[in-house]
Amino acid sequence: MSILQNVCRNALIGLKARSASVVASVSRRTSRPSRNVVVVRTKDPSNLCDWGFGSGDWDLLVLDYSTTQDLQPPCTRVIRQPSRDLRKFDGIYEAVPLDWDYYLLIDDDLQLVCGTIDDAFRRAAEEKFWICQPSLSLDSFASWWMTLNSKSFAFREVEFVEIMAPLLSRDAFLTARPHFPRLPIGYGLDVWWSRQAASRGKRLGILDTVVFRHGRAPGTGDIYQGSGKEQAERAMMKFLKEQQLEFEVGHGLLGGKLVSGSSDYRDVAVAALSDLLSQSGGLKVLPACAPVVEQILRKLQERPGRVKPLG
Repeated sequence: MSILQNVCRNALIGLKARSASVVASVSRRTSRPSRNVVVVRTKDPSNLCDWGFGSGDWDLLVLDYSTTQDLQPPCTRVIRQPSRDLRKFDGIYEAVPLDWDYYLLIDDDLQLVCGTIDDAFRRAAEEKFWICQPSLSLDSFASWWMTLNSKSFAFREVEFVEIMAPLLSRDAFLTARPHFPRLPIGYGLDVWWSRQAASRGKRLGILDTVVFRHGRAPGTGDIYQGSGKEQAERAMMKFLKEQQLEFEVGHGLLGGKLVSGSSDYRDVAVAALSDLLSQSGGLKVLPACAPVVEQILRKLQERPGRVKPLG
C-alpha cells in the first residue's frame, strides 16, 4: 500500500460525517499544523488559484460539491460533499473540525486583488478581533457600503461583519457554529453575531489592507437557485424572532487605524465615505444601503470643511 493510500485510509477511518461525504487527504506543506484555516465550499477549484495557498501560514480546506470526484486543487484537504441539500454553513458544520484558532469562511467567487490572506490572519490576531473580514474592491458587487475598501485606513472597527468572507476567532466560531445547520446559507447569522459582539464587548473589523473583488451579483449563485433564497429568508426571520432581534445592520464606524497613523476618529464615517466617493467618482449601492448613504452625504454637505485628506 502506497503512503498516499495509507493517509487516505486513515483519514476515512477517523471521519465523523454523513456517509455521502468522502475525504481525500493531501499532505501538508509542512509537518507543523497551522493555527489558521481558510474554508471554501466550491465545485470549481480554478477560482482558488490566486489566493496564495502555500505561501503563508494557513491551511486550505475545500468542501467539494462537484459532480465528479477528480477535484484535486492545491490545498491541505478536500472533503467531498456531493449532497445537493448542503449549503455553505451547514456544510461547514458537518465537515470542519475544531482544529484551528482562526477560521476564514470564504465564498468561492472572490478574487484577491490586494494584500495577502496571511495579512488578514495576522491583523485579526494583533487587533484581537472576534470577527473581521477583508474589504471589497470598489468594482465589486456589495450588499453593504461600509464593506467597500477605504484607502485611508489600514482597518476599521465596525458594528457589522457580513457572511461573505467572515474571519472568525475560535471563540466566535464555537459560539456561532451551533446555529449553522438552521441557517445554511447564512442569512441572519451576521445580524446575530454582530449583536453578540456588541453585548459581549468584542471587536468587529474590516481589513482595508486586504481586498477581494466580488464579481457576482448577490443572490445569483448555485445555492440561491429554486426556492433556496425564499427558504433562507424564512429561516432567518424565524431565527431572529426567536433571538428577539430585528433585522438591523449597524453601519457605524467605531474607530480604526488611519494610513497616516492618526488616531483621531471624529467623523470617521464621513471620512470613510468621502474617501470612497473620491476614489470611485460616485458610489453605487443596493437599495437597502441608500437611506444610510443619503444621511451621511447630508452630513458631509453640512460640514465639508471638517473632511480632510487622511493619507
